[in-house]
Amino acid sequence: MALKVPKLNVPDGLKNLRGKDISLSLLRTLPSRMPKTVKNNYERYLGLALGFFLFVAPFAVFTWFAFGLTGTDAAATIHAICYRLPLEWLTGGSAATVGPIAAAFVIGVLAVALVFGPLFCGRLCPVGAVSEFVSRVVPLPAKYRMRIKDTRITASLRYGFLAGFIIMGWAAGGQAAQCTYGVDLGRYCSSSILEYVSLGLFTGAAPAAYWNTGLLLTLFTWLVLGGVLMVGGRGWCMFFCPLGALSGLSHALGSRLGLYHIKFDEGKCRHCRRCEVSCPMWAIGLDRKVEPSLCMGCRECVHNCSFKAYNGSFGRAGQKIGDAVKDLVGRIRSVGTFALASSTAPVAAVVTGPCASIGCGSCPLGGACAIAMPLLFGGMLVTKQSSRARMFLARLRERLPRLRKG
Repeated sequence: MALKVPKLNVPDGLKNLRGKDISLSLLRTLPSRMPKTVKNNYERYLGLALGFFLFVAPFAVFTWFAFGLTGTDAAATIHAICYRLPLEWLTGGSAATVGPIAAAFVIGVLAVALVFGPLFCGRLCPVGAVSEFVSRVVPLPAKYRMRIKDTRITASLRYGFLAGFIIMGWAAGGQAAQCTYGVDLGRYCSSSILEYVSLGLFTGAAPAAYWNTGLLLTLFTWLVLGGVLMVGGRGWCMFFCPLGALSGLSHALGSRLGLYHIKFDEGKCRHCRRCEVSCPMWAIGLDRKVEPSLCMGCRECVHNCSFKAYNGSFGRAGQKIGDAVKDLVGRIRSVGTFALASSTAPVAAVVTGPCASIGCGSCPLGGACAIAMPLLFGGMLVTKQSSRARMFLARLRERLPRLRKG
């Protein structure tokens, strides 16, 4: 079905389509907005890069820190938390069978998804980030990539696969669900592959015997079938990750309870369909509305819509929680500001300590450094908290490039 772009109020990115009949195939021929998207949604891409160092060995900073707090003497690897949610837990086991750190992690991810959306999936998960990155850098034409437009079918596939995993675990008495190499489903683990590749690249310690036909097939499914050949590159996240599926259910429940969700304003939509192309999880249906059980909170639709038809919002219950969080953040900021302000004089004393034996009377500066240090430090704190000062500095940063060009 051909759609006509209005002749008025067309954003700069679509001016070349003004007054023309367009379709999804024509829209895909537009110059990529990837740089602009990254700029507008930079915190997401920084988070995805950070997730690799937080959860994947040889770094695994999160696991290393958790082990330090609990006094656990074990290697910090991705298996220690198994954030794909060990199916053993769902097949008659308990949180104790996967360890307290893994249990706390999974519960925390699901709790955050309930209130704020699946932030781990969309902003931290290194497995999804790698497949999405591979999908974006491989120059495969869009016509060769797969996408299901009906969100009900996509959701049915996603949760049907989850049910199949659970049924298999029940049938096998839970043994097939253990996330351990050598057990059937242990080989079906993209997280394990990512970590062993990382170990091989950074330490050369990945065992050659680790690879087998099953793992190579999983690698192909994760990065080629679910990455390159699918729009958005999140096929593994949509269909084969139990934690991602449960996070989607948690988010769907939260959105019904009035917590965080992506809201669609039909009055602002111009039917350019860029939101469909940019959504990695195929969560936007034919009616342009977002399906919460598929959404992973990446906000690509928000940052790619030139008409501002999408925005994140809370219902009444979520607004109360959001206000409470803002109040808590404000209190933390005030405590931090107090701590920094109280440190001005001690910092000055430490810095000027080496010349204390000389005495300010004998110094040509006459003690000016001891006075200037707290004044400078305190002035920076006051300026940072002043809205007028922040506006002035923002305008100055905007004008400097113009002055240089001039």
